[in-house]
Amino acid sequence: MLKVGFLRSILMPVVAAIALFLGPVWCPTAAADVEGVVVDEEWNPVSGTEVVLLYATWDGWGDLVFPKVKTGQDGRFSFTGHTMEQEGPAGFNGIPPRYGLLARHPEKGAALLQLPSYPIGFATVQLTPFETYSFRVVDEEGNAVVGANVFLRSAKEQKTADKSRVDQPFYFHKNLGLCSGVTDADGRITIAGPPQTVWAAEKDGYVPTISWQDETDLVLCRGVRVFGRVLDPAGQPVPHALVQYLLYTKSSRSWTRAVRADEQGKYEFACAAASGFRYNVAEIVFPGWSSQSNKSSLSAMDTSTNSPYLPQGVKIPVRPGETIEQDIQFEGRPLFTIRLIDANTGGPAVGVRLNYSHIGSVIWDMQFISDPEGVIRCPVLADSMECRLGYSGSERGYFIDPAWSGFTNRGHVFTVEAVAGAEFEEKIPLLPTHAVNGRVLKIEGKPLAGAMVYAQYGWHSPAKSQGIEKSIADAEGRFTFKALPNDRPVNYIVFSADERWAGSAATPAGENSPEVVAKATRTLHGRVVDREGNPANTAKFDWTPILEYDSMPHSNVYARGQTVMTNELGCFSIEHVSPDLHYIASVNYYIGEEVPPLGDKDDITLSLRTFNRTLTGHVVDESGTPLEYGTVYSPCTYMDPGWSRKEAKIDAHGNFVFPDMPTGPTYLSVCGTLVSVPADQDNITVVLRKAYEFRYRLLDEEKNPLPNATVIMRAHGDEWGRPEISSHSFTMDSNGEFLLPIRRVGKVPHFTAEFRAEGYPLAFVTIRSNAKEGEDTDFWWKACIDVVLRKQEPWGGRVVDTHGAGIADAEVRVTGCEYRSGTGDFCPFLGEDREDLATRTDSQGYWTIPSLSQDDKIYFRVRAKGYDETRDVFSPNLIKARETILLPARG
Repeated sequence: MLKVGFLRSILMPVVAAIALFLGPVWCPTAAADVEGVVVDEEWNPVSGTEVVLLYATWDGWGDLVFPKVKTGQDGRFSFTGHTMEQEGPAGFNGIPPRYGLLARHPEKGAALLQLPSYPIGFATVQLTPFETYSFRVVDEEGNAVVGANVFLRSAKEQKTADKSRVDQPFYFHKNLGLCSGVTDADGRITIAGPPQTVWAAEKDGYVPTISWQDETDLVLCRGVRVFGRVLDPAGQPVPHALVQYLLYTKSSRSWTRAVRADEQGKYEFACAAASGFRYNVAEIVFPGWSSQSNKSSLSAMDTSTNSPYLPQGVKIPVRPGETIEQDIQFEGRPLFTIRLIDANTGGPAVGVRLNYSHIGSVIWDMQFISDPEGVIRCPVLADSMECRLGYSGSERGYFIDPAWSGFTNRGHVFTVEAVAGAEFEEKIPLLPTHAVNGRVLKIEGKPLAGAMVYAQYGWHSPAKSQGIEKSIADAEGRFTFKALPNDRPVNYIVFSADERWAGSAATPAGENSPEVVAKATRTLHGRVVDREGNPANTAKFDWTPILEYDSMPHSNVYARGQTVMTNELGCFSIEHVSPDLHYIASVNYYIGEEVPPLGDKDDITLSLRTFNRTLTGHVVDESGTPLEYGTVYSPCTYMDPGWSRKEAKIDAHGNFVFPDMPTGPTYLSVCGTLVSVPADQDNITVVLRKAYEFRYRLLDEEKNPLPNATVIMRAHGDEWGRPEISSHSFTMDSNGEFLLPIRRVGKVPHFTAEFRAEGYPLAFVTIRSNAKEGEDTDFWWKACIDVVLRKQEPWGGRVVDTHGAGIADAEVRVTGCEYRSGTGDFCPFLGEDREDLATRTDSQGYWTIPSLSQDDKIYFRVRAKGYDETRDVFSPNLIKARETILLPARG
C-alpha cells in the first residue's frame, strides 16, 4: 500500500466502506461446533470467563456475534447448535473473512484471538492482564454527557491463533458487554481493558465516537435520522440489501455505518453523523458543499450472489437533528456473459469466484460465482470492465495454477469490453484437488487439541505463491483441508498453542489422511561470534522455522520466529525449539544460514558475516542486449519486510555496483527476480527473460493512430512498494503504439503512463497487466490499452470564501487522476512538483489550467493564505462542471 497522504485520505475510508458492503451473505449456513479453552499467562485454565464468538470481514468489522458463554471449571467453552457462514463474503480483494474469540475475566484480564476461517477447530485463548483507562465524555460544547456507554471497540495488540502479524484488527460497532461501562455525573469513567485498546462512546441522540491516540475526552455530537426503503427497478422491495451511510470530512476522516434492510426492504440509521463530529472539524471537502448543509452519500448493495443490480447511491443534504426519508432504487442494467473454462479439462470451471470493483460515488466490490455451466452473468457498468478471479485455496475448494496467474494464488485480473449481450470466454487452469482429513498426536499417542496445522505444498519458486494453508485441530487432534493439489507432495508442520509441542510429516502427493507426530520443544542455548571468534555482543539474533525451503532460505510465517539480543558474551537463549524442524538463524536482519534439525543437540555456535564485499553485475535480456533501467535490492527484506534495505540502480549499459554485501552465499533481487550469488563470485551476469509486456495504442477521436508521441513511464512500485522505474521516456512508433517488456516475475507493478502529443491535452493512464496462458515462469502477460485523446478547451473554476467572495492568488494544483475508461486505478501526486499542472487564481478567484483527458477524474489541492487547505477535491469533468471550491477561513 502506498503510504501517501493522498491515497490515505481517499483509500482508508474506501477500504472501510468496501469491507462494510461485504457483510454476511444471506445463504444457507452449516452448524458450527466451536470449542476451546481459556488460559492465563502461565497457561493455567481459567473458569468463569465470558467468551463471545465473532465474525469479521477483511478489515475487521465485527458483523456477526453469537450469544455469550462462560468457561467451566476446566476453562473449557463451546459454541454448538449455532450457525456460521461457511464461506462468508469474498472480502476485500477476495480475501476470505475471519473469525475471532473475545474473552474477559473480571480479575485475570481479557483477550481477542483471531482465528482462521471455518472450520475453526479447538482454540486456546490466553488472557492478558487488564490496563486501566480514564475518559471524560463531552458534547460539542464541552459539557459532560451523563450515562454514556463506553465500550471496547478494538484491541490493537491482539493475538492470532497462528502467531502471525495482525495488519487489520477487529473493530466492533456494537457494545458486546464484556469491557464496558457508563459515565458518571461528571461524564467521567475509569474502565479496564486489554493493552492498546481503542474505546467507543455512545448515547441515544448522539453520534457514536471513538478514542484517538492519546486523547482523554470523547466528543459526542448530535446526529441525523435517515430511513427509507431499498427498491428494485419495478419499485418492489429488495430484502436484506446492505445500505451504507458515508460522510467525508475535511480532516480526511470519515463516518460510515452499514445496516441491513429488513424483509420489506426497510432500513434506518437512527443517529448518523451530520456535521462537526469530533471537534467540529467536519467541513466537507467536496466542492460547493457548505458547512450549513453538509452532504453525505447513501448507497445500497444487493449482496446476494450473482445479483443483477449494480450498487446504487444518492447524495443527501444533512443537518444535525433532522429526520430524512430517502428511498434507494436499483437501476435495471443489461447483462453480459463470462464463461469460465477449465483449461486442463476443457470443461466448465464451476464454483469459481469472480469480483469486479469500482471506486467512485458508489464504492463496492461485487462477487459472482460461476454456475454448473461455468457461466457468470454480470450487469454492465462501463465499456471496459476489470474483473478479478479472487482467492483460490483450500478454503475455496479449488486452486488456480499460479504459473498461469503469475504472482500468487489469490487472484488473476483481466479486462473485458463489456457491452449488453456480449459473451466472453476465459480459460483457467484449475488444479485437480483432494480433501484431507488428518490427525495430530503427541509422541505418546495422545491427541494434540488446538494445534495449528500448516500444509505446505509449495510451488518451488520464491516468485510464486508460498503454497501454505492453515487449519486448527479440534479437541481430538483432527484437522481438515477442503482441498489440496493432487500432484504435489505436502509437508505438514504443527505447533501447539503454547508452543511446547511441534512436529512435521512429509506426505506423498494425493495422501488424504496424514498423521503428524509432535514432540516436546526445548530451550536452545547458543553463542554468536565474529569471524575471529570474538563474541558478537548486543547483536539482534533471529531464529525462524522454515515452512518452505527451496532455492531461497526464508520463512513464510515470520511471527513463528523469535528475536533476542545477545549479551556481552554473545550468548542467547531461544525457547520452544523443535528437534525436528529446519530453522533459519540470522543476525542483524541479514539473511542467515539454514540450521538443520537439531535432534538431541541443545547448544549452537553461529558466526557473524562481514560486510566488506563489493558485488558488480551486468543485466541483459535474452538476446544479450543490456537493460537500460531497473533496480537491484539487497536480500535483507526477505527476512524482515519492514526493514529498509539497500538498493542499486542499473545504468544505461546494464551495469550495477553493490558495495557492503555480506561474505558467503547471498541473494539479490534484480528487477523483482531473485538471483542466487555464490560465495566465490563477485561479478555476475543476470539474464532476465520477458515475463509479460505492456502495449499502448494512442488514438485521436476518430480512432486514427497518433505517431511519434511521447510516453513517460513511472512505476508505482515492486512487490515491496519500492519504485522499479522511477521515470523513463519512450516514443510511440509510426502506428501510435508503444511496447514495454517487463523482465521480472512476481507481483505486478503498477505503472503510470503520461502521454504527450502536440495539439492535445495530457493524458494519464495507470495500468496493471492482464495474465494470459503460459508455462511456468515463461508466461506472457499482455495488456493492450487504447488511449483516446480529444481536443478540448482548458478547464477551470473559481475559489471562494464562505461568503461567496472570490479568493485571489490561491494555488490550484492537480495532485492526481483516475483514468475512468481504463482500469480505474489512481495516478497519485502527478503534479506535486510540476508547474504545468498548477495555476493561481486571478483577482476575482477564477482559474484555468491546461486540460487533461476528459475521461479522467481529477484530484487537486487548493491553498490560499489565511484559509484552510483543501485537499483531494475531485470532479469527473471540470470542463462542464466549472466547479466552485469553498475555502473556510483558518481558525
